[in-house]
Amino acid sequence: MDENYIIIDFDNLDINKNNKIKNKIFVDKEEYIFVENKESEFHFSDKIKKEHIFQINIQEYLKDISDSYKNLDSMKTQFIADVNRSELFYNFKKISNSQLFFDYLEYKYNTEMQKIIIMCSTQACMGLPFILLMKFLNKENVYLTDIYMSNLMNDLKRMQINFISSNNKLEFNVEKYLRICKINGNSECENLYIIKVNLSSDLINDKFLLMNIRMTKYI
Repeated sequence: MDENYIIIDFDNLDINKNNKIKNKIFVDKEEYIFVENKESEFHFSDKIKKEHIFQINIQEYLKDISDSYKNLDSMKTQFIADVNRSELFYNFKKISNSQLFFDYLEYKYNTEMQKIIIMCSTQACMGLPFILLMKFLNKENVYLTDIYMSNLMNDLKRMQINFISSNNKLEFNVEKYLRICKINGNSECENLYIIKVNLSSDLINDKFLLMNIRMTKYI
């Protein structure tokens, strides 16, 4: 075999330019009229606001995730551990083979961009939003927890992460369900609300990530 040739084995995840993108899943940022300060606090009442939208500095967000890891190898190790715990899509194609995905990213992006995509594909992508939501609640005996450990519906338990790469953009979207609960007089965890969290940003061009939370009272 001619040693001047290298065989690269990966799934081509590029979008066919001849096909239009269908079923756009990303939030149109122009729809939002009011963006709350991340220092806002949430107060329970009968007139509870069902939807809240926060703006997070994208560099602060990415640094928070990056600080969780030593290097690219540690990111890849966590990616492999997390990929089956969530639903990960790149250009509408479900990612299940970690190595083929790594090979594609190496072909497509520089090292820094590879790191960003891989670390944003792990559970750590919810770290800073979770902390901000905990501050937002700020109420004694009320807790924000993962639905995964509860007896709630299975279809709410898997986090969904989506990337769409096109026209020098990298749209990033995360959908995650959490629950607000409290400890009642019997020391039992009582569900109060289900929260749908949506994170949305263009990781190449945007200065901010939008965090949209929609709350449903638990019945």
